[in-house]
Amino acid sequence: MALAIYNTEFNNLAKQDLPRIKQWVLREGRLFHKKLRTYLDRYDRDMTPNNREGEKMSNVAPETEKLGAKIFIGTFSLTTAPQADASKRPKKR
Repeated sequence: MALAIYNTEFNNLAKQDLPRIKQWVLREGRLFHKKLRTYLDRYDRDMTPNNREGEKMSNVAPETEKLGAKIFIGTFSLTTAPQADASKRPKKR
Protein backbone atom coordinates (compact mmCIF):
# COMPACT_ATOMS: atom_id res chain seq x y z
CA MET A 1 0.00 0.00 0.00
CA ALA A 2 1.20 3.51 -0.76
CA LEU A 3 -0.10 6.66 0.85
CA ALA A 4 0.73 10.17 -0.29
CA ILE A 5 -0.47 13.30 1.44
CA TYR A 6 -0.03 16.72 -0.09
CA ASN A 7 -1.34 19.89 1.42
CA THR A 8 -1.00 23.57 0.67
CA GLU A 9 -1.94 26.32 3.08
CA PHE A 10 -1.84 30.11 2.94
CA ASN A 11 -2.92 32.16 5.94
CA ASN A 12 -2.75 35.83 4.94
CA LEU A 13 -4.97 36.26 1.90
CA ALA A 14 -7.24 39.22 1.30
CA LYS A 15 -10.85 38.44 2.20
CA GLN A 16 -12.13 40.05 -1.01
CA ASP A 17 -10.03 37.62 -3.09
CA LEU A 18 -11.58 34.49 -1.54
CA PRO A 19 -14.49 34.13 -4.02
CA ARG A 20 -12.12 34.29 -7.02
CA ILE A 21 -9.65 31.89 -5.36
CA LYS A 22 -12.43 29.48 -4.39
CA GLN A 23 -13.80 29.38 -7.95
CA TRP A 24 -10.31 28.75 -9.34
CA VAL A 25 -9.65 25.91 -6.88
CA LEU A 26 -13.00 24.28 -7.65
CA ARG A 27 -12.49 24.58 -11.43
CA GLU A 28 -8.95 23.18 -11.27
CA GLY A 29 -10.12 20.35 -9.00
CA ARG A 30 -12.82 19.35 -11.49
CA LEU A 31 -10.30 19.46 -14.35
CA PHE A 32 -7.79 17.39 -12.36
CA HIS A 33 -10.37 14.68 -11.62
CA LYS A 34 -11.56 14.65 -15.23
CA LYS A 35 -7.98 14.19 -16.44
CA LEU A 36 -7.40 11.51 -13.79
CA ARG A 37 -10.51 9.55 -14.83
CA THR A 38 -9.49 9.73 -18.49
CA TYR A 39 -6.03 8.41 -17.63
CA LEU A 40 -7.20 5.61 -15.31
CA ASP A 41 -9.96 4.46 -17.71
CA ARG A 42 -7.19 2.93 -19.84
CA TYR A 43 -6.18 0.61 -17.00
CA ASP A 44 -9.53 -0.32 -15.45
CA ARG A 45 -10.64 -3.71 -16.74
CA ASP A 46 -14.33 -2.85 -16.19
CA MET A 47 -13.99 0.13 -18.51
CA THR A 48 -11.71 -1.48 -21.11
CA PRO A 49 -11.70 -5.31 -20.81
CA ASN A 50 -9.32 -5.73 -23.79
CA ASN A 51 -6.95 -3.13 -22.43
CA ARG A 52 -4.03 -2.86 -24.86
CA GLU A 53 -2.27 -0.16 -22.84
CA GLY A 54 -2.33 -2.21 -19.64
CA GLU A 55 -1.15 -5.33 -21.48
CA LYS A 56 1.84 -3.44 -22.85
CA MET A 57 2.79 -2.34 -19.36
CA SER A 58 2.32 -5.78 -17.81
CA ASN A 59 4.33 -8.89 -18.74
CA VAL A 60 1.61 -11.09 -17.23
CA ALA A 61 -0.70 -12.97 -19.59
CA PRO A 62 -4.27 -11.58 -19.40
CA GLU A 63 -5.75 -14.90 -18.25
CA THR A 64 -3.41 -15.09 -15.21
CA GLU A 65 -3.48 -11.40 -14.38
CA LYS A 66 -4.63 -10.60 -10.85
CA LEU A 67 -7.31 -7.92 -10.87
CA GLY A 68 -8.92 -5.94 -8.10
CA ALA A 69 -6.24 -3.39 -7.24
CA LYS A 70 -7.78 -0.09 -6.15
CA ILE A 71 -6.86 3.56 -6.13
CA PHE A 72 -8.62 6.38 -4.29
CA ILE A 73 -7.78 10.01 -4.88
CA GLY A 74 -9.80 12.70 -3.18
CA THR A 75 -9.49 16.44 -2.99
CA PHE A 76 -10.62 18.77 -0.25
CA SER A 77 -10.59 22.52 0.04
CA LEU A 78 -11.64 24.88 2.80
CA THR A 79 -11.79 28.64 2.60
CA THR A 80 -12.51 30.73 5.68
CA ALA A 81 -12.83 34.44 6.18
CA PRO A 82 -11.15 35.99 9.22
CA GLN A 83 -13.38 36.30 12.25
CA ALA A 84 -13.84 39.62 13.99
CA ASP A 85 -11.57 39.97 16.98
CA ALA A 86 -13.66 39.04 20.03
CA SER A 87 -11.96 41.69 22.17
CA LYS A 88 -13.27 44.46 19.85
CA ARG A 89 -16.90 43.31 19.84
CA PRO A 90 -19.39 45.14 22.05
CA LYS A 91 -20.11 43.24 25.22
CA LYS A 92 -23.61 41.79 25.62
CA ARG A 93 -25.49 42.91 28.70
